[in-house]
Amino acid sequence: MSLVQENRFALTKEIFLKINACVAFEEALEWGVFRTGQVGIAGTEYKPPASEKLQVIFERGLSFLETIGNPIERAMVFSLWTAREQFFWDGNKRTGRIMMAGELMRIWVRCLVYSECSEGRVQSKDD
Repeated sequence: MSLVQENRFALTKEIFLKINACVAFEEALEWGVFRTGQVGIAGTEYKPPASEKLQVIFERGLSFLETIGNPIERAMVFSLWTAREQFFWDGNKRTGRIMMAGELMRIWVRCLVYSECSEGRVQSKDD
């Protein structure tokens, strides 16, 4: 929450790792780092990508996210994408949802500075 309040939240690897370090603390083989082995998702036949591909997948995914203009859609895609790719040993869905919530709070906080909308254009108090 403080990252959002201090306007330091962003969909970055650094923050993603920090959040997982809190979410999966002492619940996983390692926390706050990308996994170094193979995992599975219980109840499915889906196999997440091999651990040695995670860095490249993450970088490409962030690049793709930058092309999504709608910040709500971008936040939701981040959450779903990270849950599917299983970047961590544990806490993937929780970490992704917290990142999504952080992004939504970040844009909502920014929206709160707007006072009115006229002629289809949102204006801030400073316009």
